[in-house]
Amino acid sequence: MTMKWFLFLDDERTTTQIFGEYHRKMPVEVKNLPIFVAKNVDEAVNATVKLGCPSFVSFDNDLGYQIPEGVDFAKWMIDAWIDERIELPADFAFNVHTANVAAAVRIESLMSGYLRCVRGG
Repeated sequence: MTMKWFLFLDDERTTTQIFGEYHRKMPVEVKNLPIFVAKNVDEAVNATVKLGCPSFVSFDNDLGYQIPEGVDFAKWMIDAWIDERIELPADFAFNVHTANVAAAVRIESLMSGYLRCVRGG
């Protein structure tokens, strides 16, 4: 069985800044999961390869100047699921917390679209 964990992808902010003090705004099913904070896509990919697919991901998009973005990690995850390099947890969920509205729509569309296809919804 793969470990359940929460991946927070953001180069500047903390989980507290996004989900509030004591993580009050965090989904209930995520509150007790171990959290891995990735500051860039390489760290997110490496953690996912090492630990298996997270049960929950919170995406920032703009991770620094001229480096891969949160949307690139979303694409990597989908490719890895399709190629069966990582297993999609039945309870997988995600959040998009980027301030970049256009990127938020792209990440949401990619992830939701893929999940609808594989879950039949």
